[in-house]
Amino acid sequence: MTLILTILTLFVLISVLFVLVLVRFDRGEKEPRSALWSAFGMGVLAVALAIGLEVYFVHEMTTGTLYNLRQVFVSSLKVAIIEELAKCLPLAIFIYRKKYFNEHTDGVMYFAIAGLAFGLVENILYTLQFGAEVGVARLILTPLFHAATTGLIGSALIKVKLDRTSPFRFLAMLLAVILLHALYDFGVLSGLPIFIAGSVLLTFGLGVALFMTMYAARRADERVEYFKRKLLRSRAAKLGHRRRLERQAATE
Repeated sequence: MTLILTILTLFVLISVLFVLVLVRFDRGEKEPRSALWSAFGMGVLAVALAIGLEVYFVHEMTTGTLYNLRQVFVSSLKVAIIEELAKCLPLAIFIYRKKYFNEHTDGVMYFAIAGLAFGLVENILYTLQFGAEVGVARLILTPLFHAATTGLIGSALIKVKLDRTSPFRFLAMLLAVILLHALYDFGVLSGLPIFIAGSVLLTFGLGVALFMTMYAARRADERVEYFKRKLLRSRAAKLGHRRRLERQAATE
C-alpha cells in the first residue's frame, strides 16, 4: 500500500511540475487562473466521458475478449478515437473564441493541461485497479503521454485561429495523433516485445515533440511581438515627422 501511495504521489508531483513548466514557458500575457483550471477540469471530465463510450463501443477490451492482433489493433483504434476526441473537442469548442486564447503557446498549454489531467486520472485509476507494477510501468511510460497528444492537437488549432491555416491541417494533426495513440496502445496490448519496445520509443518521442512544439510556439509569439514593436516604432516615427512638418509650416 505504501508503494502505491508513493506512485500516486509521484504522478501528482510530475503533473504539478509540468504545469509550472508550461506556465513559465509562456512569456506572453498572463493566463487567467480560472481558464487554466477550466482546461484541467475538462480533462478530468473527459475521463468519465471516455469510459462511458469505451464500455459501449469497445466492449471486447473491457470484457477481456481480445483473441488476435487484428482485434487488438481495431480495439486500440477505437480507444484512441474516443479518448482524443473526448479530450480535445469539448475544450476546443469552449476556448476557441475566448479573448485570452490569443497566442501560439496558448494552443499548446491549455490542451496539454487538459491532456495532463486526463492522464493523471487515468494513471491513478489504473494503479488502484491493477496494482503497483502497472503503476510503475505507467510512471515510466505515460506521465506525459496524453499531455503530448492533446498539446499537439492544440498547437494545430491555434494556428487555424491566428495564422489562418487551413482547418484541414488541424484535422490532419488530429488524425495523426489518433493513429499514434492507437499504435501505442496496440504495442502495449499485443504482448510482443518488439511492439512493446515500439510503444516505449513512441511515448518518449511524443514527449520530445511536445517540448519542441512548445518551443516553436514561443518563438512564433516572439516574432509576432517583435513585428508589433517594430510597427509601433514606425508609426511613432511617422507621427513625429508629421508633427515636425506641421510646426515648421506654422512658423513660415
